[in-house]
Amino acid sequence: MTKVLFIWPPKIEYIFSIQKHYTNFGETVAYLDAQNDVEVDVMDGSALMYFQWNFIEAYSKEYDFMVVYTDLHNSISAIKAAHQCKEISPKTTIISYGQGTPYAPDIYIDQGFDAAVHDPMYQKSIADFISYKQGEVSKRMLKGISFKEKGSLVSIRDTHELDVAEVAFPALDKLPIGQYKQISGRDQVCFTVTRGCPYPCRFCRVPIDQGRKVSYRPVPDVVAYLKQVKDDFASIKLIAPTFTIDRDWVLELCSTIKEENLDVKWIVTTRLELLDHELLNAMSNAGCIAIAFGLETLYTSTQNRVDKQLEPEVVIKQVELIHSYGIIPKAFIMLGIPGQTREEIVELYDFLQKHRVEIRPKEYYPYETLLSSNDKIELLQKFERENVYNNRIPGVHTMQFVKWLSNRTSVR
Repeated sequence: MTKVLFIWPPKIEYIFSIQKHYTNFGETVAYLDAQNDVEVDVMDGSALMYFQWNFIEAYSKEYDFMVVYTDLHNSISAIKAAHQCKEISPKTTIISYGQGTPYAPDIYIDQGFDAAVHDPMYQKSIADFISYKQGEVSKRMLKGISFKEKGSLVSIRDTHELDVAEVAFPALDKLPIGQYKQISGRDQVCFTVTRGCPYPCRFCRVPIDQGRKVSYRPVPDVVAYLKQVKDDFASIKLIAPTFTIDRDWVLELCSTIKEENLDVKWIVTTRLELLDHELLNAMSNAGCIAIAFGLETLYTSTQNRVDKQLEPEVVIKQVELIHSYGIIPKAFIMLGIPGQTREEIVELYDFLQKHRVEIRPKEYYPYETLLSSNDKIELLQKFERENVYNNRIPGVHTMQFVKWLSNRTSVR
């Protein structure tokens, strides 16, 4: 039996992003747990208050493999965990995967990991690599992974074809669900329905992490899982970078939910320009209660810096359309984009509050600079969010910047 320890590295989180714990983490745990002759243990150090001794005790069990979820905001913590594990259990093969590794897989190898996954189907890459290390498959089977072998770096750039039908559903029996609900304040489960996005937003991690091709989970699989979890959670978040990019798939899903008489409340994320009367009517009738969209900012000059253009008139029109179907609009905005001013942010908040839009602010981080930076470790240290004001706006006091970041207004 192959023993695998999954960990989310311990650190004080700035914001608890519940969806990644269910999807990037929980779905990967479930995929590995379903493999033959694999025994999986889980330590979510972001959600549970483990002591240092708890990790030392776990590493002392000498797992065959430790799989570490490595985000761009916990990379330094992940590196520390890898160092500690290797010091205690040299036999353990340590694998890094997540939204951080595709940007700079070689850095994670240099920093002590035995392998770094950079494949959009990271579950498959991890499983294949474990099988390879166990002598069960040849190196030709490996895709989307870098690793050390006999002192040399092997980097396999060819990746699996994106197919969300093969993505597992969250391992709810292995995750600290009660803690997720308590920390997030939401009785909500999340699971992946699509991966990939063709849009070129400069700041976005999705094209790097998942690719530009979009893959959808089959509608019957989505509906079957909704039936399975609907009575255990107050709402369900269907995770998709751009939910309505394939309107036929959305209409089929909504129609099937109605035909099955499912009473479910669900939330999605998409682009405003990809919504219309037909889609919103179908989504509302099928239980959609909120739609999040990326606005980032309203000023054209600032929009150009992140390759995301939306005219205020379009925002007003689409927001009113969403409201007309009884759905809550939620805007993701960015603070600290180069060139952004105090006046711009004040106007942005006033605009969204006037039009009854819930606001979800986030500080801007230039993730794309990792691809060309000569000092990736220094950037990863900044991304670690030890401070929430790395990107202060000229003339804005730290206290004001932090207040804006915490101003998550709700309209209902």
